[in-house]
Amino acid sequence: MGKDVLSNPEISIIIPVYNCEKYIGACIESIKQQNLKNWEALVVHHDSTDSSYERIIEAVAGDERFFIFDETNLTLSQTRNFGIEKARGDYIGFVDADDTIEPNMYSTLLELIEESNADFASCGYFMDFPKLKKEIPLFQKCETVEINRLKAGTAYLRYIAGNPNVWNKLYRRSLILDNKVGFYVNQGEDLLFHLTLFEYIKKIVVTPHMLYHYRQRKSSLMHDRFSNYSKNATDLLQYFLSGSYGKTQKELVYFSFCNVFTGMMFLPECGTQPLPFFRYQIECMRECDFFEPFCEKIFKTKYFRALYIEKAISIRFYAVIKVVFSLCHLKYDFAAAIAMWFTSRLIGIKKHRFLPELFA
Repeated sequence: MGKDVLSNPEISIIIPVYNCEKYIGACIESIKQQNLKNWEALVVHHDSTDSSYERIIEAVAGDERFFIFDETNLTLSQTRNFGIEKARGDYIGFVDADDTIEPNMYSTLLELIEESNADFASCGYFMDFPKLKKEIPLFQKCETVEINRLKAGTAYLRYIAGNPNVWNKLYRRSLILDNKVGFYVNQGEDLLFHLTLFEYIKKIVVTPHMLYHYRQRKSSLMHDRFSNYSKNATDLLQYFLSGSYGKTQKELVYFSFCNVFTGMMFLPECGTQPLPFFRYQIECMRECDFFEPFCEKIFKTKYFRALYIEKAISIRFYAVIKVVFSLCHLKYDFAAAIAMWFTSRLIGIKKHRFLPELFA
């Protein structure tokens, strides 16, 4: 590997690692297999109680394109911010330590960005269950989108909200650094990152090609997604409404909150949750001072209807939002919980998205 490549990488790949001894080897190997040559990988290990750090050392095995950092007392958000600070590439990508990527992922995304002069590129992905892979193309075609030609809500919903994670994207580093955007909360950090970044984005390029493998693990899914789900959702909205995140349009923030809260019903494992689970989520929401005025706003606003008419959201999602939050506004919390429970069961049965044997 020549010095020019090592000293001037085009892409910096940031991999936070915490308790992933079983998977980090495969993750690193998939990065090694990239057909793009000019890259660096920043492996930021923190606070593991297993053998993750030792597995990293073994997997990297002297490859000079990898830089290993062993930090303590960091959160996922802080490890990503640390990686951004250390990155030298013109572009930044993120890979989770238990996931893998296709050999042509970054060459494809880089080519799309350079051809279109976009601020970032996004691709489809696979959901990797132990016994099968589910294809999530996200987009119908390769497309370059100029944000100022669409309404903010429409653009965000069509090209970001469907998957507001950072791991299936490639960003211009200058977009992040020049606008001082980072990760500042411990739950929903990707959502807040994109809501903040969206204010500065002029052009996006997307492809339906599935280039990322999102590993599905029963233990981590059940813990991370459902522990204090409503508290995490309300924390996100409070953080935005406090003014900490600047000038992002309130309508977009409100929609994102709806997306986080009602989105649980569309997750595979949610279809197996009992009715008390949904009642508990609403009870947690009631503890927040802003929940009632929020429900009233959703009950009265025509914003979501406009998004549905523009085909930015589906009739199913529009109906779920209006029904759930309208019932909460009218203080029919039990009926709202039943609506959430029934919706999650129906989606799970119709699309076969929750099958216990997937995790066997």
